[in-house]
Amino acid sequence: MNDPRPTMIPWHRDPWEWALRLGICGLCAAALWMALVRNPAALWAELSGQTAAAWVQAVGSIAAIAGAFLVASMQLRHAQMRDLEKERLDAVKHYVAIRAVARRAGEYCKVHAQAYANVQPGAEKFVFADAGMLEFSEFKSLVDGFSLVDMPNAGLIHRVSNLSSYLGRASRALESGRVQVEAGQVQDGKFWFLLKFETDNVMQAAHSVINLCDAGLRELDFVLPDEI
Repeated sequence: MNDPRPTMIPWHRDPWEWALRLGICGLCAAALWMALVRNPAALWAELSGQTAAAWVQAVGSIAAIAGAFLVASMQLRHAQMRDLEKERLDAVKHYVAIRAVARRAGEYCKVHAQAYANVQPGAEKFVFADAGMLEFSEFKSLVDGFSLVDMPNAGLIHRVSNLSSYLGRASRALESGRVQVEAGQVQDGKFWFLLKFETDNVMQAAHSVINLCDAGLRELDFVLPDEI
């Protein structure tokens, strides 16, 4: 089960709270000094009549200011925690979506490798007759649909760009072979070797994207369901 944990705000991002704490500590230290260092009897003698009223008013004013700062600090802290949690969830959504496309592309490459592992000369038309064997371009469109600016990890920009590039190369190679087969040209083993080379590049790029997405999700304390 996923456990969304709000990230704690570093002390340097919440200076008002720390200023309030230091102020309260200073007041407590001053009161303690007056009680311990000065003559207690003389101190209580001074706290009578108008002097006592002035002290009460001063303490009340300080307490009101401290309370106002405390309320504002708590509101600011909660707002910052909401913003951090929103950023976390946005990053999780990006990681999950990119990972799903990369995983599907990797699985698609395995199907490709099995389909043309032992293609005999003249049997190419049976491979290209399957419409599902021409989906590299569709995967490239899905990958290109992710905005590089919104990537949750800088390293993911490079890896997603590589995946898009390899998908484009594999798509062009596959489409070229299909056109040649339709024109009656028989493909030799070299063609299938080169196509496998491009497919392997896609598979490796997809695995690289998946690994980085998994690392990012672990940092965000997000556990993927088994089916994703």
